[in-house]
Amino acid sequence: MSTLYSGKFKSIPRIVLLTLFLGTLNMTSSFACKKTYTLKEGISFSKQIASNSAKSYVISSRFDLTNEEVLLPRGSVLVFEEGGMLVNGKLAGSQTELKCNSPRAILGKNLLLSGKWTNKEIEVAWWDCYSDGKQDDYVPLHNISLSVSEMKKAKLVFPEKAKYCVGITFCDERSGSDKRDYVFDFSGCNVDIQMNGTTITVAPNGYTRYTLFMFRNNAKFSISDGHLIGDRIGHDYTASYYPKTHEFCFGIDVRGSEGTITNMNIEQFPGDGIRVFNDYDWSSKNTLSVASATVKDCSIHHNRRQGISVADCGEVLIENCQIFSIGDSDNIAGTAPKAAVDLEFESGEGVAGKIVVKGCTITDCNGGSVVTGSRNKNWDTIAVYDCKMTNAMPSFINQGGGKYDVHDLEISGGNKDAFRTVFNLPENVYNIYVRGSQYLNLSKKTYLKNCSFVSDNNRFYISMPEGAIFEGCTFDGLKGQDGCKYIPGIEFFGGFNL
Repeated sequence: MSTLYSGKFKSIPRIVLLTLFLGTLNMTSSFACKKTYTLKEGISFSKQIASNSAKSYVISSRFDLTNEEVLLPRGSVLVFEEGGMLVNGKLAGSQTELKCNSPRAILGKNLLLSGKWTNKEIEVAWWDCYSDGKQDDYVPLHNISLSVSEMKKAKLVFPEKAKYCVGITFCDERSGSDKRDYVFDFSGCNVDIQMNGTTITVAPNGYTRYTLFMFRNNAKFSISDGHLIGDRIGHDYTASYYPKTHEFCFGIDVRGSEGTITNMNIEQFPGDGIRVFNDYDWSSKNTLSVASATVKDCSIHHNRRQGISVADCGEVLIENCQIFSIGDSDNIAGTAPKAAVDLEFESGEGVAGKIVVKGCTITDCNGGSVVTGSRNKNWDTIAVYDCKMTNAMPSFINQGGGKYDVHDLEISGGNKDAFRTVFNLPENVYNIYVRGSQYLNLSKKTYLKNCSFVSDNNRFYISMPEGAIFEGCTFDGLKGQDGCKYIPGIEFFGGFNL
């Protein structure tokens, strides 16, 4: 009988080698990874995954994970067929893909995802929500945000023009705790949220602090094309827990994170539509992480405290936004400062980068349009330009901070202290048109250039210390001359130069 080789196997007949090879091949194939395994109803999901190595797992019935965390095989695929659903537990992906024929509920309200997933998009529609805009979807929506935070990076996609309602029922304020409730809580992750015209409404509640979308712990985010509605009208303001004003009920809170907010309609919050604030350690007085944001093409209105609050932060850009009806409205009292954009550095350190408000239309804000607080110290630049302000007067206060860049504003309406734009301005203010105001309060460093002031009652009351300067300005069409001490219809208090 001939042999195959003259070397190591020269003494083994050809037929014996073939038999050994086929036997080895058969033995190896019995341990090989199967292409597809269909999970059997009534048997533990985790045990079936552990004992059946496969590329794809087909799920056609409901499995309760009984609060277990199931680690899925690397590179595996979960295929959900009609009737397939996983509930109550956590799925830890390992380059895992989740598949279903169309966006539908395949994950229970209490199902979390973690680990690495290869899906380009995470669909909100995968979770079991009522999605009727009336019944409470807090639990699944909250768990979606926790899933994204654990996954570290995701594109989160809402169904087109869906409606959700969330009840604020999980915070501890009844026991006096200082805990705030975050509906969506994105922490330390990178997330792109596409809302696709979806509306999320907060159900009436009496809690003094809550946030619909929280971004914190160095999150990188974008959120766009959504409608957020708070419970300002139905809110119960009688609860006396901190803060008694209920002013910390926010639409979006950017805490020590960085991102963009685009084409959002944010309304009816007992506090702010948006807040931007560094993550700050109050005990050590150290900044833990810096908050920066771009707010663009948004409509922010009917909020009790602010349209947008900017506290200690990095760079903030507010561009082409409509901000209106901030403070008192619909027979519901607002809470101070009631401004469209409030720049008030809450830590007392006043640390901020460049803050720009441009191309915005601001109307009917009780506390003013762009308002700076009294603790603005260590900021870089505050720039406000190309804005139209009606019944919402700007007010700037500087206590030795950076520079202002204020120009090309159209300001109208208002009565008492209507125009307070130039408190302690150290920089030029130019190309401003003011109509309807009676009071103009200046500081000794104010330098007004090429500004026009038109009073509805043909009078202005201008209070200013010695040193303030007007250059090329007109008052009801009357231009002051150098050395002139009096212009008809204008009363000056203090020194001045014209």
